[in-house]
Order: sequence, then C-alpha cells, then structure tokens
Amino acid sequence: MKKLLFVFVAAALAVSCGGRDYYFAKEQSYAYNDPEAEFDTLSYAVGMNLGLNVSLNYGEAGMTIEPLKEAFTAETNKSTVDHDFLDANREVLNAFSDERMRPYMMAKRMAMFTKDTVKKELPALFDEEYSAERIATALGHDMAQYVRNTMTKVNLHYLFQAMDDAMKVEGQAVIDDYMRISTMQLQRFMQSYYGNELPAEIGNFSMEWLRGVAKKGDVEMFAVGADTLYYRIEKPGSELRPTNDYDTISFRFEGYTCRGVLFESTAKRAADVRKQIAKLQADTTMSEDKRAERLAKLEEQAVKAEQPTIPLTQFRVPGAIEAMKKIGAGGEITVWMPAELAYGARGNRAVLPNEAIVMHIELNDVKPGVEIPKAAAKPRKPVVMEPKPIQPSK
Repeated sequence: MKKLLFVFVAAALAVSCGGRDYYFAKEQSYAYNDPEAEFDTLSYAVGMNLGLNVSLNYGEAGMTIEPLKEAFTAETNKSTVDHDFLDANREVLNAFSDERMRPYMMAKRMAMFTKDTVKKELPALFDEEYSAERIATALGHDMAQYVRNTMTKVNLHYLFQAMDDAMKVEGQAVIDDYMRISTMQLQRFMQSYYGNELPAEIGNFSMEWLRGVAKKGDVEMFAVGADTLYYRIEKPGSELRPTNDYDTISFRFEGYTCRGVLFESTAKRAADVRKQIAKLQADTTMSEDKRAERLAKLEEQAVKAEQPTIPLTQFRVPGAIEAMKKIGAGGEITVWMPAELAYGARGNRAVLPNEAIVMHIELNDVKPGVEIPKAAAKPRKPVVMEPKPIQPSK
C-alpha cells in the first residue's frame, strides 16, 4: 500500500503573509512509502547520505535511528508546514552544535593524536538537557524539511532501509561493506540528480507556477529583456523614484521561494544580529571594555541590517531592481520573478537552482545619485626597446 506524503505542486495558492497574498505553490501528496516497489536508487542514496551523517557523527555516542525515523515520518505526514516549529527545531540543533557537538568533535580529533583511548578523551555528547532521543527527534524533523525543501521524490521504504544499513557502519573505511551502493556510486548519482535532473524539474515547476500567478486579477506584468516580471503595487509612494544605477535606496524586504519558504529578509538579518548581541551580553569570559566595544559594533550592524541603505545596483537581484523603479519613496511592491531575474541556475541557500521567487519590498527613501566620471588615464610614454648588442664569442 502506498502511503502518500506532502510536497509541493505548481498551482498558485493564495497564502496571506502580513495581509498580502503571495500565491505560493500549494501542497499536495507526492512522496510515498511502498515496500513492494522496485529498488529506488534516489531514495536509497538520500537515506544513505543522511544516515551516514548520523552513524559517523552520533552513533558511537549512543544515538539510535528509530526516534529520527518516527520524527521524519511525522513531519512528512503534516498537511501544512509549520515553519515556526521548524525554525525553533533548528535553533535547538544549533545550540546543541555549539554547546555539545563542537567540543565533542574537537576532543575526538585531539584523541586521534594521543595514546589514550578515544572514550577517555571525549566529553559527554548527550545529557539531561540534550538527550540522544531529543536530538534524534530534532534531526528527523530537520532532515524531513531538507528533503521537502529540495523537492526530492523519495520512497520512504528505501530511504529508511539505507538509514538502517548506515547505522551498522563503524567507520568510513567499511562503508561499502554495508551499503547497497558504493560511496563512489553515491557521489556520482547525487551529483547527476541534484546537478542536472532536479534543476530542470524545478525550472519547469517554476514556470508553471508563474503562469498561475499571471492569471491572478491583481497581478500586472512587464518585460525585462527576454523575461517577464509579475508585480502588484501595494503603495505607489512619492514621485521620487530610483531611476538609475547611482541612486541610493533605503529599504526593507522579505523574500520567499515559490514554495513559501522565507529565505531572507531584513527583519531576519536584524534578528540574527540581535541574537549575537544577547549571546555576547551573557558571555562572562570577556572584559567589560572589550564587550562594550563589540556590543556597540553589533548594535550598529543591527540598525543597518533592519533598514539597509545601499546603491540601487548593490541589491544584486535584477528583478527587484527593476521592480523598485515602479514605485517611489514610501512605496511598497510585491514582485514575482523567474530564476533568470533572481538567483539563476545556481540558487542561493534556500532558493533552489532555477527556482522562481516572490519578494515584498518597502522602499523607504531614495536619494538621487550622480555618476562619478572615471579619471582619464594618463598617456603612457612609449617604451622603446633598444636592441641588445651581440657579445663576440670567445
């Protein structure tokens, strides 16, 4: 029996963020769990990759795979994606990495160069606060999010089979003894799939999604070269608009993938700096003078992150630059753009290769700029090469 799980299809779904409809691609059953299906290399390769990470990094410290598999299944079975939960889950893993995993791995490396046994050298990786079950569960949710965010089609039967096989591995030298495919085959397959097949699928998916967005009654469009931008002006703003590359803009923005994943925002950037400030304030190992100096710099960074002021062309997203020319200072615009006008064939962190995105931009201020002419190059004196006299042979 096939048990269907949730991934995304390209139909545009009205989803409100801050009162605005972004028309994200809606969720639909797609992945499956079929024990009777033929061996699926992709599913096994993904499970092998994830499972070896657990086995080689956590296995000897006592982590088991069952809580991870249960959390993985629970996450993929959700009818809607709870991004707040997943963000909090990621924070737990980040804290565990800083407070437990990093010291553990450093001690493990140091132990390789001593005569003492590794077990005597290693600090405890798991404890009451960060139990093996808690971290395995958190990893399960996080790995499921990764598989979903990369739009990877998997049969959980073979994905979990690979994880079980990987947990038997006790070192990199013996990986091929336990797995159904070799590490060389794994690398080649993953490079081929994620480097060629998946980007092509994402490109088709994105164009279908944009065609759905274009049909919405409140969306307009205009051509940028051979490509098309889709936009909705939320506030027109003043008559002061950015018109050339040398204008300076102050702005706020938030950017989402076509699947509704927030990949970047000025608020997020500022929040990340605030977390650094809180961490520094709690640090008792630093002198007061040095802490005050670093806190002042971070406070300045937080202000700049929340509302950057940069030349227009430094935004580095061609579609966003063109969209901002449609509004004036104090204006707001939502813009849907193909990969060619966004992050292209390489993507950017949470943005997949060839993936379309949507951005909401608040243009707070515009200061006209003037092109600074380049200084004329001074004429260079011609270099005259005198022929070297031939020395008489002795």
